Amino acid sequence: MPETPEIPEELPLVAEAAGEENAVMGGGSVGSAAFPQGLKPGALAGADGGTEVPPLQSETTDFPETAKENEPMIDIHVPQATHTWKGFWIHLGTITIGLLIAISLEQSVEQLHHLHQRHQLEEDLRAEAAKNIAILDGNYHRLDSYMAWASGLRDTVDAMHASGGKKKLPYPPRPDPAQIVTTMPSSSAWTTAQASALVDLLPREEAKMYDRVYYELKQYSDVQAIRQDQINEETFFLARFGPVTLAPLKPDLSRMSVDQLDQFSDLLTNDLVATRGFRSRFDILCAAEKAVVNGGKTEDDVFRSEEHTS
Repeated sequence: MPETPEIPEELPLVAEAAGEENAVMGGGSVGSAAFPQGLKPGALAGADGGTEVPPLQSETTDFPETAKENEPMIDIHVPQATHTWKGFWIHLGTITIGLLIAISLEQSVEQLHHLHQRHQLEEDLRAEAAKNIAILDGNYHRLDSYMAWASGLRDTVDAMHASGGKKKLPYPPRPDPAQIVTTMPSSSAWTTAQASALVDLLPREEAKMYDRVYYELKQYSDVQAIRQDQINEETFFLARFGPVTLAPLKPDLSRMSVDQLDQFSDLLTNDLVATRGFRSRFDILCAAEKAVVNGGKTEDDVFRSEEHTS
């Protein structure tokens, strides 16, 4: 009976087997070498089979070189925070001073902007006052023309009334509207300043002065409204004695009875009284506007200017 072969204690290393060229054992496995593509292990044949096995090549893997362990590394040192009280207060003081400078600059810019707005508002109000003085000057002449015509009309009516209606006098021609119609002064600059809160930029005393000026303008407007009511009542009465057209009324005074002449005389008297009161408001408002144009800064400046009108 044949002897059992001894099993070697250690198998040859794969690397050693791969280093041998064409190590083919009859029908055995070929180390760890890879088979050529398309050739199965069972197809291997010996020298008698006529199939030639290509030489085996060892498989090797190329690995990139790594940095050398002994190559010096770059250390990044994070700056250490200051942990002393002195450093803390210096840091805090720097931040505080920076904030104070930023706030001061912002407030300075804002103050300059407000100062510019205030000067612009004062300029606008003075320009409006000068414009209103020119309007009032024109109204003086128109109002004087109207009062002369209305006074002459009342004299005519009183003469007819005194004759018991026997004297027939013509209705005096009414002046052209451009000669007797007054123009309303402007208050747009002050109204806009109040609506946009720009009035708050003015000094207190100066704001009180402008408030007084535009109070006088309000009184002027109220008296004008009263006078206009008187004129309207007079117009409605005259419309009963003549054709009503777009042209100025031309009533026929001869159609009035004695009582109607007396009533018309009363209407004319009320009109003249209201016009006279309106005329006095011209003087007060014009004096207030002149105080602004002349550089007034307080309410007393307006009062002193108005005293010269009385």
